Amino acid sequence: MSFLTYVLAQAALSLVRQARRNLVDRQTGIIELAPTHADLAAQVGSHREEVTREMSYLRQRSLVKKAGRGLLVRVRAVEDLYRRERPGCK
Repeated sequence: MSFLTYVLAQAALSLVRQARRNLVDRQTGIIELAPTHADLAAQVGSHREEVTREMSYLRQRSLVKKAGRGLLVRVRAVEDLYRRERPGCK
């Protein structure tokens, strides 16, 4: 797996923070109304196109999944990915 880009790391952590507010179980949280890629880009100081690319990366690895208008986030798996790729970071 390649080193996490700054944008991917920031976007993933933003999603984790939001999903933790509404945990479905110990490993998965849901964001009731998924942020748009433009909104997420604004939150992490990036461009929509880059966030779209990074969200695709997370979807391909089944770390996030659309759920109606919401977004399921595998919180633990995303955190593990972040820790594995960014040693020393919390």
